[in-house]
Amino acid sequence: MVVGFPVPVGAFVGASPEAYLSGSASISAPHSLEYVVNLPLSRGDTLKGLKMRLRMRVKGGFRLSVGGHGVAVAGDGEGPLYVDVRPDGTTVSFGGRSYGMNLTTRDVGDTLRLRIRPNSSLSIVGDTFSVAVEFSGEPILRARVRDILGEPERYAGRRVILYVSPGGWSCPHDEAPPYPSVLSRSARILYDESGCIYASGYRVLAGRVLSEIHPIYAPGRERLTVLARVGSHGGMPYLMR
Repeated sequence: MVVGFPVPVGAFVGASPEAYLSGSASISAPHSLEYVVNLPLSRGDTLKGLKMRLRMRVKGGFRLSVGGHGVAVAGDGEGPLYVDVRPDGTTVSFGGRSYGMNLTTRDVGDTLRLRIRPNSSLSIVGDTFSVAVEFSGEPILRARVRDILGEPERYAGRRVILYVSPGGWSCPHDEAPPYPSVLSRSARILYDESGCIYASGYRVLAGRVLSEIHPIYAPGRERLTVLARVGSHGGMPYLMR
């Protein structure tokens, strides 16, 4: 099965809250951009392939490192960068050129590190870039909060990936989510543009909670990609580890 998910462009390693919330990332030599992405794999899952797509604006070429393996990429201008990790090696393409990298799926663990160091300057275009994971194992569904609230029987017990923001102890939408009584009163909310849902636990795949600029119990605007399992109590869905 293949499941894709977004990575917030502003959520690079060392990003200030302002950079994170701006949804943009630019860098000049000799500095680099680094992203840490947790892959949505559980014990027993087998990674069969990994693809990344970033749209970049580049001057002077750059060096790309994935999982400790690197390659020098030439070219100026704006276009998509494709990274395709397979069992027999990795292909990188940018600006009409392709490059090989001695990296295989066997070299990739649960956490992926992507580092980009420009020779001159570089910007990632857009608010997010995409990661797609091909694996064998228990399926994972992409969902919005409204999907889970509207069809709790379909999602109950299933693993899901959501692109959400932390809500703390309150829902920023007009309609608050149903509260499953099985949860602690300290359970927090996750929300997206479609609604809010309570969560007793989840795994962050990309992004972080900006607790330095808002209390952890209050809603934030930062976006997170999370992996969770849908629980249900009395017909009321919630998220858990």
